[in-house]
Amino acid sequence: MKRPSLFRLLAALLALSLGLSACGGRESEALTEESYRQAAADLAESLAAVQQGVTGLDLSDPEQARELLEGLREPFASFSSLTPPEDLAQAHASFQSGCEAMAAYLEQMESLLEETDVDKIQSVSQEMLSTLQAAMADLSEGFRLLEEAEEG
Repeated sequence: MKRPSLFRLLAALLALSLGLSACGGRESEALTEESYRQAAADLAESLAAVQQGVTGLDLSDPEQARELLEGLREPFASFSSLTPPEDLAQAHASFQSGCEAMAAYLEQMESLLEETDVDKIQSVSQEMLSTLQAAMADLSEGFRLLEEAEEG
């Protein structure tokens, strides 16, 4: 697979994953349930805007691509620092794991920006798919637990 095609595929996978994920802003004390849910909703909106940028990622400008990927990692790190309400701790643990995996995925993508070794690109690409699957599983579990808490 040619390098630009690979990156377009990876960018598309990232765009899809961002549409399914949500993380929130930074707080030091436990958030209320309403604030926690709002932080996730607010971030989902901001990630949707970034998602559009990823699909149009210009691989001929590695610095611009690197800046975009670094910017995408920040919300995942911020979410991990939230202190959830006690009754959402289990959901938050799943979200944290998913956010850590998404950050790792973005780092893997960034590591390939100027890579020319086809074998390394293929190897890292396989790792990325595995990392993305783990991230999506954890984020999905977090959303499921968040929804259960709202229903219960």
